Amino acid sequence: TLAYTAAALSLMLAGFGKPIVITGSQLPLLNPRTDARQNLIDSLVCATAGRLHEVAVCFGGLLLRGNRAQKTSTSVYRAFTSATYP
Repeated sequence: TLAYTAAALSLMLAGFGKPIVITGSQLPLLNPRTDARQNLIDSLVCATAGRLHEVAVCFGGLLLRGNRAQKTSTSVYRAFTSATYP
């Protein structure tokens, strides 16, 4: 899953120093009310802002550390949270 992939990458690439942003969507890109476009745009903005230097998950308007993201819903657009946020 996305959360496990992000956690594994954060451990494998510790100290890499470049932004790695993982994203996805609850609905396929071609669906009329998809969240895919917004998640992709948000992830590109986060990756190019210059302040991120680690693995992160960008989903549902949130940017979470890759090693702390947890999927909490399979149906709502804000499907990931961080139990230990911030």
